[in-house]
Amino acid sequence: MVPPNLADIAFRGVKTLRAFGQRIPAAGGVLAQSLSGVVEGRKVMITGASQGIGRATALQLGRAGADVLLVARTQEKLEDVARQVQALGGGAFVHRCDLTDLKDIDRMAEDVLEQHGQVDILVNNA
Repeated sequence: MVPPNLADIAFRGVKTLRAFGQRIPAAGGVLAQSLSGVVEGRKVMITGASQGIGRATALQLGRAGADVLLVARTQEKLEDVARQVQALGGGAFVHRCDLTDLKDIDRMAEDVLEQHGQVDILVNNA
């Protein structure tokens, strides 16, 4: 017997929930119909945001209207990603941090809360 594919189960579940939300008027506001519906105007912290998947995620979320809080070790790379996000119409804020250093994490967390008040969504990519 082949074990169930968890990705397929999750995908079917999301499709079912979306269909439910579209058919029942009171449930329509429960599920966002788009990425921008989920992230627009929210503060989204992305670790590992200077390259690869983190950079790509930052660009997509910025394009969708999120205020992305970019976290990684290299200031220059973060600033480059921030410029790209802003060019797409998103808000971008650089927070340099070495996530292998607990004191640096504490410093960055304090700075983020002081400057932004809260983080609505965390994409822990690093």
